[in-house]
Amino acid sequence: MKRLRGSYRWAWLIFAVVALVGLPALVIRSLMVAGVIDTLSVTIETPAPGTVVYASTLTVTGRADGVASAVWVEAVPLEPSATFTGYREAAPLVDGRFTLQFIPAYDGIPVPMAVRVYAVTDAERQTPKAESEFTLASSAERPDGVYVDVLTPQTGDEAGGDFIRVEGRASGVPGGALVVELVDSNGQTLDSQTVTLMTANQLDDVPWQAALNPGEVAGSAIINVRGADGTPYQTVPVTLSTAAG
Repeated sequence: MKRLRGSYRWAWLIFAVVALVGLPALVIRSLMVAGVIDTLSVTIETPAPGTVVYASTLTVTGRADGVASAVWVEAVPLEPSATFTGYREAAPLVDGRFTLQFIPAYDGIPVPMAVRVYAVTDAERQTPKAESEFTLASSAERPDGVYVDVLTPQTGDEAGGDFIRVEGRASGVPGGALVVELVDSNGQTLDSQTVTLMTANQLDDVPWQAALNPGEVAGSAIINVRGADGTPYQTVPVTLSTAAG
């Protein structure tokens, strides 16, 4: 009987260990089913935050993981409006990606907007899985031609550190890409970066940024911004410093 009781004790011990090991996975699965743990991950690629979308087409693109068939997309004004309520539609997923086009019949003043993406099964749609704020403007608001601006650094600024952050805006650039270069006083290219403009509509005004490595060089330098086809757009003289920027 003593040996039998000992076997029971070992059996209960083994059962307790198995239960403790399996319990976390069981709890996690239960929470996932109940919606307490959210497995849906969404990334909005366009419009990128800060974009000015001119009213010909509003294209929303992105990626969603953890959902099988579709997401719900809203493009709505940040301020409530009785005359303009925005756009709402389900977007099917193809290989985890979604693309949705709205044709804005909008000719009013520029209006701050937000794209919000929800799980398509969330009937109340109270918590977006991703959000991107932009501006919707009439096509009449857009300046003519191609324009590329460098907002920082400005001409004559001192720039230093491991990387020099270059930020600007662009619209109408053929090919949808810029090449940003850092050139020293001898004409030697210190660093170069190709920047893809995150927009589905070439005419949209989009923010861009690059990070250039000056190495150990100090003194006069130039930041050149050109198109992928070689068209020059901006030249910004700066002073490189070895001090942290």
